[in-house]
Amino acid sequence: MSGSSFMSPPRRGPRSSVVVLGVVLVGGLCWVLWPDPAQGTPGLSVVAPSEQPDPQPQAPQDQSSDAPSDSPGRASPEAAEEAAPEPSLPADPLARAREELEALRKAGDGEALRRRLCTFVLDPRLDQGERASLLREADALNARLIWSATPGPCFDVVRVQPNDSYWKIARRVNRDREVPVTAGMLEAINKVRPQRLRLGQALKVPKEAVTVLVDKSSFTLYVLLGGTYVRRFPVGIGKDSSTPEGTFTVRGKTAKPVWTDPKTGRRFRYGEEGHLVGSRWMGFWQGGGPTGYGIHGTIEPESVGKAVSDGCIRLTNADVEALFELVPEGASVAVRP
Repeated sequence: MSGSSFMSPPRRGPRSSVVVLGVVLVGGLCWVLWPDPAQGTPGLSVVAPSEQPDPQPQAPQDQSSDAPSDSPGRASPEAAEEAAPEPSLPADPLARAREELEALRKAGDGEALRRRLCTFVLDPRLDQGERASLLREADALNARLIWSATPGPCFDVVRVQPNDSYWKIARRVNRDREVPVTAGMLEAINKVRPQRLRLGQALKVPKEAVTVLVDKSSFTLYVLLGGTYVRRFPVGIGKDSSTPEGTFTVRGKTAKPVWTDPKTGRRFRYGEEGHLVGSRWMGFWQGGGPTGYGIHGTIEPESVGKAVSDGCIRLTNADVEALFELVPEGASVAVRP
């Protein structure tokens, strides 16, 4: 048999080498990527430090937490409490009022100063020395702004009509403006005698009511206009705290009154021996009826400023007559300790 009948083994050409190389590479890659059972993470997760991912952001700190903070930009609650200023105490109301008065004096507003001052002098917390000083200042302002023809915001202006009188003007003011006022108050304000009134003449009439305040502790009766002080009188009061306190209404204004002795029931005409209540009487009503107490004059002027009466408030006859002309029937009277 000839040698040509046998086949020689095939040669591995370049293509076979490429296939083998590919198999080797794939096997190596699988070995690298296959998970490590001990680590539970891919073997490829190890990277160079410069290529490490950014750390996970931390959750924001609870701002409401009571835990102290070491952050230099924020103080701890304890430090904040230590740094907080102590709350200031309320200002003394008397001191504040004094500051207001001083500011008004500097501003030069006479009427505003008068109103503030003539309210402040009635404050029961004032000591008698300071009140006396302020009353002198108030009296000067009242003389200029109340007891004069000087117009002001607490007054209206009316004109004298034909056949007019203070009594008729007072009645019109009471009826048309609903402000009770006396003829004597109008005369005292305008400083014009009744017989000197002239047709068309301008007169001041108050916009606000007259009331009375009796301060037992200082033995003083204050006449108020619109709640501000305008005039004062010294008074005597009842012994053993017998002068009642509270709010009353003036009823039964009487000149030269008949007086009944409450102990014996005997009645005395004015001027008769044994008549003790002077030339004027202004009774106190409360709850729709008389109380038996009132404001009156006295035949014992030396008793004014003392607690010697049976409960009524007494003035000298000259003072009670002046007060009688200023205070209208139905005026309110407050009596305080």
